[in-house]
Amino acid sequence: MELLSLTFLGFTLRYDRDRFGRGRRYLNVFPSAKAQARARERLRELTGPQRNFVPITVMVNDVNRWLGGWGNYFRHGYPSAVFTQLNWSVVQRLTRRLKRRSDRPYRIPAGESSVAHLQRLGLRLLRTTTG
Repeated sequence: MELLSLTFLGFTLRYDRDRFGRGRRYLNVFPSAKAQARARERLRELTGPQRNFVPITVMVNDVNRWLGGWGNYFRHGYPSAVFTQLNWSVVQRLTRRLKRRSDRPYRIPAGESSVAHLQRLGLRLLRTTTG
């Protein structure tokens, strides 16, 4: 059976099979591919080379402000897979930005992951679970 989907206001609505194999279907609502592409483009703008001289704390605050608003709009439905992908992109972009900021690359403290370090700098990632 062909999966039909509807894209409306940045969301894709589609009936998917039950994840537990019970033969039922449910309405899956998640951010559309176009909305995800726009989010990645906005992330590139916020962390791109034209902002090399912006302090990392200011950049993290800008990313937090944008990511919080984007996450609040798209939190309806089942966005956890998309949120996980976007969180990964945010961490990768900011880590790359830190390492390329000067001739002496930034070093994350030993024994600390890049996610933990960025969160210590103030980064707030999207929640991928409800509750």
